[in-house]
Amino acid sequence: ELVAGDYYVNVTYWGGFGGNPGGTYRLLVGEPDQSAYVPPFTCGSQNDLGLGQDATSSGIPLGRNPTISGTGCLSNSDAEDVYTFEVEDYMNTEVHFNSTTNQPFTATLTNAVGDLVASVDNQSYGLLFESLNNMEFEGQQNTFTLTVASNGGQGDYDVDIIEIPAALPDLAPESLNCPTTEAFTDEEVTLQWVISNLRGPGYGQSFVLLIELVNSDNETVNTMYSSEAASDNPSVSNTMSYNASSVDDYFAFFTIPTETTSGDYRCKLIIDSNEEISEEDETNNIHFSAPFYIQNEEELWANDVDRDGFNSTDAGDGIIDDCPNNPGTSTVDRFGCPDLDNDGVSNDNDILPNDPTQWYDSDGDGFGDNPNGTNGDQCPEVAGVFSGDNGVGCPILDLDFDGVLNENDLCPETPIGVIVDSEGCEIIDEPQDNNTDNNDDDTPTDPVAPVDPVDPTDSNDGSTDSTEEAESETGLFGMSFTLIGIIGVVIVLLLGTLLFVRGRGAKSDTFAMQEKAYADAGYAAVAGIGAVDASITPEQLAYEQQLIAAGYPADYARAYADQHFRPWLKQ
Repeated sequence: ELVAGDYYVNVTYWGGFGGNPGGTYRLLVGEPDQSAYVPPFTCGSQNDLGLGQDATSSGIPLGRNPTISGTGCLSNSDAEDVYTFEVEDYMNTEVHFNSTTNQPFTATLTNAVGDLVASVDNQSYGLLFESLNNMEFEGQQNTFTLTVASNGGQGDYDVDIIEIPAALPDLAPESLNCPTTEAFTDEEVTLQWVISNLRGPGYGQSFVLLIELVNSDNETVNTMYSSEAASDNPSVSNTMSYNASSVDDYFAFFTIPTETTSGDYRCKLIIDSNEEISEEDETNNIHFSAPFYIQNEEELWANDVDRDGFNSTDAGDGIIDDCPNNPGTSTVDRFGCPDLDNDGVSNDNDILPNDPTQWYDSDGDGFGDNPNGTNGDQCPEVAGVFSGDNGVGCPILDLDFDGVLNENDLCPETPIGVIVDSEGCEIIDEPQDNNTDNNDDDTPTDPVAPVDPVDPTDSNDGSTDSTEEAESETGLFGMSFTLIGIIGVVIVLLLGTLLFVRGRGAKSDTFAMQEKAYADAGYAAVAGIGAVDASITPEQLAYEQQLIAAGYPADYARAYADQHFRPWLKQ
């Protein structure tokens, strides 16, 4: 018998000759009640998920797209079990974890970079993760890690990893472009669309795409495009899955039929009209564009045959097309007639139909009424010429240069140099017999030198210095005093007639002649004088014209005028 005192029990493990069998032992001290004995938990042989080994912290690889179901075990000597697997080829996965609710176990799922994807504990055992319909992970290639932690508990757990097939494709319109503004019958419009696959792979399946023209009652009026009719059905390759690239990015042209009535319309796009492809979502296979208006051309121009914007009959505005079968833009003289230069006046009434700066010519002289336009008429109410006295289109006030304005001239074509009366007609002198000498000598004599013309502004009696110097007892220059007297009387009469004619002429005639001298110095060339130099004033030219009109030769008129207007020439 043992005596009272402290005793020690030493338990030593000996591996013997067979390695390390492991196991548990039971130590009884005294005489305890063994009916309530519960043996300690043991996982027994390590066979997690039926894989024949313990899923240590380094993990057991489960392979690609696995489907596996089994039981694992955690004990005091086994703090966690780890499993890894890959999901590829657009496949999906589903992970379930279960244990008794009295166990503090937790299960977590992380992705390839260690980010937490999902987790459960004893309050939420069951479905841990499902990639299908989770657009972050559905059909995406990934590597997952499942970790089961004991958290001090021990016991069994169940894991189910299920391979889920790839999702079906989901074809949907990304965009549809139809007319956005008013369109017309017989007009060619552009259709453009982009179709995408939002979900799983299509494995190369093809489908029919339709675009229809529908009216406001949603009735189909025309087929605008058919991929089947165009022998161009789009197909869905796997690389287009999950909107990685567009399935169909295309365009077409459509001519709106002539018989289409005016109204609001829409384009209706139909994907997989023959329902050849099974999809995750069939509700998004029909798409409508924004409404747009179609104007029937025949209806629009029913009252405007030539379609120029002017009604063929009065529509209430009082404007009627004057050229109903010939389109035009004229608005001034007539409505709706051709107007090449767009100045508002129709070509038929436009003096210059190709010049927008001129349109009317009231006086018919060929120069347009607009004074600021091309060759603008400065006298639009009176016919004239290009070099008129008062500008383009104005008349020449004295066409025959006789000193009488055209309006007062009864003989408007009097030759230059002819002496005229106040009505512009030539004064006819009666013939005079100047032969008072009875001498029958016909021997010609030398020509008599010309004398200076009489200055009509001089207050002398009209006699000249030259006659006084040449005077002798026998006559002057071989002429008798009687002949000289007759010539003197004739000169005085001529000067008197000139003064009388100029006095009776309208004051405006003289003024007009002076104006003409300013504006038209070229008369000198007509009179036979040479080109006028810059020192000859218009006043001198007017004076010379008066002398010529009185019968003086042009060179005499110039010489005499120079004495008064250019005296420096004698110095």
